[in-house]
Formats: sequence, C-alpha cells, structure tokens
Amino acid sequence: MKCTNCGNTDKCTIWDEEDNIYCSLCHHRTRKDNNKEDLVKCPYCHRMRDRKAMYCRYCNDSTWKKSTIKEFNEVDKVLKDMGY
Repeated sequence: MKCTNCGNTDKCTIWDEEDNIYCSLCHHRTRKDNNKEDLVKCPYCHRMRDRKAMYCRYCNDSTWKKSTIKEFNEVDKVLKDMGY
C-alpha cells in the first residue's frame, strides 16, 4: 500500500478501508481500484475534497449543498486570497 499524495508506505500510518487506503501523515485517501486520490468536487466552494471527509478542508462545509452564486463568489475570493 502506498499513499498517492505523499508516497508514504509505512504500515503504521497507512490504514486499509477496504475500498481506499487512508494515510494518517497527510490525511489523504487513495482509491485501491485505480491508485488515485479519492476526491470529489465540493458543491459549495468547488475545490476538490476527500469523498469520505465530514467537511471540506477549504470551506468547512459539511452539508453537501450547492452554494448560491453570491456565496460562491464570496468564498472563492477568500480562498483565492489564502492561496487555494
């Protein structure tokens, strides 16, 4: 098992989740079927987020609801100013 994001192969910090492996060093998941990060587009901020995460690491959304155009523009500006 190897983390696609950071390359970690340490069995003490890689966790088998049946369909994914989870790396507790970089907090990313790798899909077992294609060895790619398990990411989906956040409907609120439109950044790529971990499919199984409770909330988006960028906008902190946990509802999985789409943002309005006004909300997206405000969040997008803040995130871009932060380098995301």
